[in-house]
Amino acid sequence: GWARPLLARACMLHRLGTRPVTRLLLLSSLRGSSVRGSLRTAMAMPSPPVLRVTTTEESSSAAERLCEALGFATQVTREEIHSFYWWEGAVQSEPEVRVSFETSEPFESVLRAVEAAHSYDVPMILADTSDKGAAHWKGVIRPLDGGAKAGAALAERLAASRLVACAQVAPDGSIAVKTVASARLAVARAAEEEGGGAVAWSPVTGNAAYLRWLEEECVAAPRFVVAADGHAAPSAQTAKDFLLSRPGGAYTTARTSGGGRSVFEWETHVERTAASVGSMLAAGGGGAAELQAALGTAAGLRPRLDAAVAAAVREYMREFGRRVGGAGELKLTLVVNWGEAAEAAKEGAGCAEAAPDGSLLGSVGCHVAPLPPLPDPPIRAEVRGAPRANAAAKDSSWVADRAPLEALMRSAEVGPINELLLATESGELLEGSQTNFYAIVDGAVHTAGEGILEGTVRRLLLEVCGREGTPVVLSPPRLADAGRWEGALISSTSRLLLPVDELYVPPDGEPSGEADRVAVFANGPGSLAARLQALVAAEVEAHSTEIGLPAALAT
Repeated sequence: GWARPLLARACMLHRLGTRPVTRLLLLSSLRGSSVRGSLRTAMAMPSPPVLRVTTTEESSSAAERLCEALGFATQVTREEIHSFYWWEGAVQSEPEVRVSFETSEPFESVLRAVEAAHSYDVPMILADTSDKGAAHWKGVIRPLDGGAKAGAALAERLAASRLVACAQVAPDGSIAVKTVASARLAVARAAEEEGGGAVAWSPVTGNAAYLRWLEEECVAAPRFVVAADGHAAPSAQTAKDFLLSRPGGAYTTARTSGGGRSVFEWETHVERTAASVGSMLAAGGGGAAELQAALGTAAGLRPRLDAAVAAAVREYMREFGRRVGGAGELKLTLVVNWGEAAEAAKEGAGCAEAAPDGSLLGSVGCHVAPLPPLPDPPIRAEVRGAPRANAAAKDSSWVADRAPLEALMRSAEVGPINELLLATESGELLEGSQTNFYAIVDGAVHTAGEGILEGTVRRLLLEVCGREGTPVVLSPPRLADAGRWEGALISSTSRLLLPVDELYVPPDGEPSGEADRVAVFANGPGSLAARLQALVAAEVEAHSTEIGLPAALAT
């Protein structure tokens, strides 16, 4: 008798289309606690998320073959589109077929299946995500009044602007663009100017090869921040271009540490930059006393540098967060200008700070970029060029002066060259174009003691050598002795201490080739070079200073 009401309820539930979990509830009433335990387990297991995946194929037949290979796909749609993208210096366009589908399979499994069946070597495979901090985005621009013809014109313009990696026009004239987070505002403005209205943005994830291509193609997208005298804004300008735009100034390159809470050797950077300003002012006639006091002393310059870093980093974190920086560390390039260069910089930043008597107090700028990863071995260095005239001053004009040497370096036939080493006429190696240089000879570290710019990492290395009992010889290594070296190293803010694997000496005006290699060094785990590299890296946090960066960066 007790089962009759339950059976009646079961019939009612069946007529109502009872879900499986509801049926389990009914069975648990009949079978007891064992089923109730199974029910709890079933309810605790979340349903796999449903992904909306999009790719493109070269033709209808290729799209059909792809769909046949994706047995797990549901809600499959195919649509003919026209794609615009940049290739070999010009905008290209071609017809494609967009394939979209839904699946609850893990995305990694979807990627493998699509890549195996796709006709492209590097297909676009994107899935919508809910990550509002994503680096990659899909935008849909509604059809323009001119239909597909107007859509094609806007898509071509967007591809030419290098703000998007590709723009795909549907038959109704709507446009789907793929871009990076920092380009969304510029893309939206371009769409609005053409009457496209608001862009519907969706964050996406995808196959790594395509996402790398996407990032490389969006060259006009702001991915850095530039600040000048407290005014900060996103910028597509690289650190090199930033320095080239502010010639004749004293500059320094710093790095954050501890996840961005601090700046490595910040006091040293301040003191060295002020000393560079003072040296350059003296070489140019001395400058006004107010200018010397404001920019040529650490006490006068420190508040300006602090303010520039804070403004630039705050804007960087607001615009990009951590997604661009990978490990979260940043590269800071600061430059101090005076005279006409400062006036031009201030005009560009909308700032005109002056001393009470009306004389120009100069301009302080800061460029923020993600700290680049260390280069993959083998690390190569080549001997090319002469030492700088004023090595004690870090002059932004040096960036332009070394450009011809860097062009030859990029032309190397042996693979990437990581640094240029500057040599005197007698063959003494003083420093690199952007680094300090060291040779290991008979277990001792040899490095120039004068005629160089003493970098912050060099200072730390000498401290580590003193603590570890490693002899240091403050004398420039001689190229003629390279065959006796047990190792070689370079140091810089971004690379810290980096062992050199191969050394080249090319003819003047010629790129490095295999015949120009004069030394190969073994930098295995037991080598002194590798041990010093690890010891220096371990000391970075202890040699950093918190300077009141925004809380978003410090978390």
